[in-house]
Amino acid sequence: MYDLIIVGGGPSGASAGQTAGKRGLSTLLIEKENFPRYNPVEGLFLLIVYLAWISSCLSP
Repeated sequence: MYDLIIVGGGPSGASAGQTAGKRGLSTLLIEKENFPRYNPVEGLFLLIVYLAWISSCLSP
């Protein structure tokens, strides 16, 4: 059982998951696409920034 289920692993979903995890909630993130996904509307620059942010979140 999870405290929070997030549907969508884009920037908002990932941010919500990170915040929930930092607050001690058991969280499940569901994403239908490969992760991280590329969205042409967001552009390559935002994808690079997003990947750097995810990497910094996963570092101990």
